[in-house]
Amino acid sequence: MINHYTKQLNQLIASLSLDELQEAKETAELWNRQGVPDDVKADIARKKGDDMIHHFATKMWNRVGMRVFIVSAWKNEEGKIHVARTIWSDVL
Repeated sequence: MINHYTKQLNQLIASLSLDELQEAKETAELWNRQGVPDDVKADIARKKGDDMIHHFATKMWNRVGMRVFIVSAWKNEEGKIHVARTIWSDVL
């Protein structure tokens, strides 16, 4: 995926209007100063967390034969702790 990052990022930036580009720059500056907002973190955790954990566990198994046991937890949009199911890589 990282091999395609620069090309895709350049295409995305080229597709933005001047107003959208300015808004993106302002958001990036704000997030670099203050960090990513909690609601955005919670949304990413909910949407991408399982896939990211599975990717990590699969890579560890395939590269070094390591079995990985993971329990994940994060604050949801309401600020309450959400504990996800226990995940094992399905390659085991």
